[in-house]
Amino acid sequence: MEPIRAVGVDPGTLSLSIFGIEGDKVILDEDIPTKVIAEDPKKVIDIIASAEPDIIAGPSGYGVPVKAPSELTQLEEFTTILLKKDDKSLPVLEGVKKMIEIAISYNLPMYLIPSVILLPTVPKYRKYNKIDMGTADKLCVTVLGVYDQSRRLEIEYKDVSFILAEIGGAYTSIIGVEGGVIVDGIGGTQGPMGFINMGRLDGEVAYILGEFKKALLFEGGVISIVGKPDITVDEFFSKVDKDSTYYEAYIALIEDIARFINAMKVSVRNPREILISGRLSGYKKLLSDLEDFVGDIAPIVRVSGFKASKAKHPAQGAAIVADGLGGGPRKDLVDHMRIREASGTVLDYVLLSGWMKRVKEVAGIE
Repeated sequence: MEPIRAVGVDPGTLSLSIFGIEGDKVILDEDIPTKVIAEDPKKVIDIIASAEPDIIAGPSGYGVPVKAPSELTQLEEFTTILLKKDDKSLPVLEGVKKMIEIAISYNLPMYLIPSVILLPTVPKYRKYNKIDMGTADKLCVTVLGVYDQSRRLEIEYKDVSFILAEIGGAYTSIIGVEGGVIVDGIGGTQGPMGFINMGRLDGEVAYILGEFKKALLFEGGVISIVGKPDITVDEFFSKVDKDSTYYEAYIALIEDIARFINAMKVSVRNPREILISGRLSGYKKLLSDLEDFVGDIAPIVRVSGFKASKAKHPAQGAAIVADGLGGGPRKDLVDHMRIREASGTVLDYVLLSGWMKRVKEVAGIE
């Protein structure tokens, strides 16, 4: 297959990564502070446009079936960021919406892509009463994981299996892969503790809180335990072995990740490996301690991906998705993972009375 110019975008909590490939050649490799999305979304689009891409996997949030932004329904627009109409607590999400609007005005070949819950490879019985089984960026890093293991072990996609722990700068997600396809996922808002996010939210806590802003989902994690909301990941790890509070936060994080990796064994019983990715995966202490907790399940391996000096793993995976959707060299991988067959919305599986009526109310949809 002829190489195409494919770009992937990952609007992370701490930074936004943009990665582009043409075959095996890297054509774009950027990582910029997330605040730029809110302050100057046009700057981001200009960087993407400068690569003259044939196809772009754009910022897709909680995910939609593969389609151009201009094709989205009102409900699908809402599901990309799941932000209530009167919630202005996270300006960056408004910036993501503006990025997409600018991309449309530039007539860029951008497509939005699915999250885990929309895939046909995940059995329906695992989807009930869930929304976040892994956002679109988590799907992308899992695609990178399949690509990585297949090349590294010299095996076909159908023989790939692993449990992935994506330990990002805010959230932690666990994804299960069997036969080279995603079969289960535990998203950051219903899974392990993250560096910023609390992980699963106790229903009784939610009940007492009642109505709350989306910004609350960016509290309660490691940074809340140590009481330092602005601490960097590097600063945190420098204090883990010196301060008991930091050590307690670290152990809370590690145990929670290990707990949910073990939970994923229900869906992936004999994984070849446990893959680790995300901002925190570069710390040897974390990898070594995870080995003590879950190394008996399978070898622990950090996702390698492309030789990118800046862009994070999800953006690299998004570029692979874009390449495959555009008919490039990774088409076989994207077809195997059945990404183009994604359908429905992330709201389809909640079994509560009056659910969709409530969704339309908070989304401002008639």
